[in-house]
Amino acid sequence: MKTLKTLSRMIMVAAVLAFVSCNKDDDNNTWVPAGGSGEYYMKSKVDGNDYNNSAFFAPSATLNSGVLMIQSSTDVGNSIQIQIPNFDGVGTYNSGSNNLANGYINYLTLSPLRTYTSVRGSGTVEVTEVTETYIAGTFSAVAPENDETPSATVTITEGEFKVKR
Repeated sequence: MKTLKTLSRMIMVAAVLAFVSCNKDDDNNTWVPAGGSGEYYMKSKVDGNDYNNSAFFAPSATLNSGVLMIQSSTDVGNSIQIQIPNFDGVGTYNSGSNNLANGYINYLTLSPLRTYTSVRGSGTVEVTEVTETYIAGTFSAVAPENDETPSATVTITEGEFKVKR
């Protein structure tokens, strides 16, 4: 489990660093947000609070060697990652049972830095549409803190996504 914890934290920290390390030219006042309110989105409720992807970075999906990875970040650096191994298109995918091979739904808070994972709890992703340009679906999870002895859990409900391939 230490490997799972370390791997999850490394992935989440890398995602956050990618988000916060982007450079913006302060002299260029014509910069327009690239995502968020556009065609591609990820939204949910985390412990009853709204989660919406950043207005500046659209969520994305990659499919590599049969593993679907979906990534989204908020304007304040919190993020949700969904991993579906053995992705086979439209269908329902479950995670949990302390088995990383089932995939996961991870939630990261930047302040304070904490990671939560459905691997230690449970999660469901229902992929409802797959096209050449996007993947859409719904998700939910009960995600304990990613620690040997978790002291906190987040509940993710009403999750929806439409992400660019």
